[in-house]
Amino acid sequence: MDLKTLSSLSIVAPAIVAIVAFKRLPKEAKYLAWLTIISAVVNLIANYKLNFFVNEVDRMNVQYFNLFAIAQYVLLNRLFFLILKRGAWKKVLNGLLVLFLIFAVVNIILWQPFNTFGSNIIWVGNISFVGFSLLYFSQLLSSERYHNLTQDWVFWLSAGLLLYNASAFVLFLMTSYIVEANRDIYYASNRLNAIFNLVLTGFYFVSLFVAAKRYKLSQVDDA
Repeated sequence: MDLKTLSSLSIVAPAIVAIVAFKRLPKEAKYLAWLTIISAVVNLIANYKLNFFVNEVDRMNVQYFNLFAIAQYVLLNRLFFLILKRGAWKKVLNGLLVLFLIFAVVNIILWQPFNTFGSNIIWVGNISFVGFSLLYFSQLLSSERYHNLTQDWVFWLSAGLLLYNASAFVLFLMTSYIVEANRDIYYASNRLNAIFNLVLTGFYFVSLFVAAKRYKLSQVDDA
């Protein structure tokens, strides 16, 4: 199994945790659970088509990933809407969601049809997810209450999103200019992206595990 395939299929692990622990997850974490489950389904379909279909048209997967990119934005936007406490930030998230959906529709109609790679939507997502994570860390730093970060599932999620999306944005930005000049650098950046994706999947796994564990402990304390 090559690195790219391993990276895409690694999402199955946190998806399994999400399914098994779904009822024990807090409301906010269920958005992450749905994100990992949908991502696992999309990646399993994509890998199946690549391995068992010969016709190039039948092997096309971009439409699934374009749909996933939109679903990912909606799910993470709503997750952070529930996590962030300041009313002003919530209004910003609502506004961004509306703008993103409008942009996604316009992008599909005018620039990047649904059967082509939606890089514009992905770039907007990268930037937004970095912003969501920074808003959470800002809230965390301004909190006067002691916080055990290792037991905070949102910390693990935000750290993973910040690390992956910041690096992915830089990689895609660089390769969009150097791909014609140096194909080796392009392929190397894809390998790096696969590694960062594995790291993000690990953060998803830990985040869901901690969320389920914290909920179980709270139930014991209440009893």
